[in-house]
Amino acid sequence: MNPDDADTLAIIGGLYRRKKEYTQALDFYERAWRVNPGLSYALGNLASLSWFLGNASDALMYFGFTEVAAAGRIKKGQSEGFWDYYDLALARLATGKIAEAKEAYMKAIQETPGNVQFDSALNNLYLLRGAPQVMPGLDDVVKMIEDAKVD
Repeated sequence: MNPDDADTLAIIGGLYRRKKEYTQALDFYERAWRVNPGLSYALGNLASLSWFLGNASDALMYFGFTEVAAAGRIKKGQSEGFWDYYDLALARLATGKIAEAKEAYMKAIQETPGNVQFDSALNNLYLLRGAPQVMPGLDDVVKMIEDAKVD
């Protein structure tokens, strides 16, 4: 009903991503970001897919924007803030701020309500493991989150 709703566009991007239709996913995430430049979810996914597809320069640009957007949302105290910490942490990890990234991941882990959310965060990190370029610290972060899951 509202073709310019950023959340809806980002959700559609997520659906395409799950189907491994990455070009369409990128398109919807970018549309969501253009509608709402502060939507760190869309930015983080733009960055992650760009990294996965080997477009490191685009990914780093998007990760930079993600870091700013997520930090802003954290400062405002948005609901479900753990997602903003995951976005912030990944942006910092991708830009080589490994110690800061791990701190943000610890905060995200502390606030994560359950395994469904842990699995969602891990899904993105597992995707990044398949990228043509290595992301330093990624395996350590994956282990942190896997260890935090309740069996």
